[in-house]
Amino acid sequence: MADAFTTPAKMLEVTRPRLLCLPVDKNGEGIKNPDRHLMCYKVKPALNAPPHTPQVGVRLNNALGRTWRDTKREDMLCVPAGRMP
Repeated sequence: MADAFTTPAKMLEVTRPRLLCLPVDKNGEGIKNPDRHLMCYKVKPALNAPPHTPQVGVRLNNALGRTWRDTKREDMLCVPAGRMP
């Protein structure tokens, strides 16, 4: 896995499904992307993977507001999921 927080890439062991994230209509605003779904899996570092390097003050800004958080560890991986017709 490689992303804005994990450089160089790190191997993770995917253990089991944890969350299914579906688009919702917040406050009657409509659903902008009704076909976008995410499946989130519980993960843990693979054997001999380097330890997590904490990132301090990561800014989160979305429809629910703005906040800042620090990273602690990689524990979940979310990927786009399709829906059966």
